[in-house]
Amino acid sequence: MSESLEKFLSRVSDAVEQSTMVKMTLSKPASKRDELRNIYVKPVLIKGEAPFRLHLSL
Repeated sequence: MSESLEKFLSRVSDAVEQSTMVKMTLSKPASKRDELRNIYVKPVLIKGEAPFRLHLSL
């Protein structure tokens, strides 16, 4: 795993653990022909648990 990917995953993990993440958007596909354009991740609270809502933009 590359150093930059490890750093990114560490920061995301820290934000989740500290409950400071509001929303994460991943975009800019490698190829314009890619069907997947954006990924949106957002924490939600359901029955006292905090799963994530994932929205894929095609």
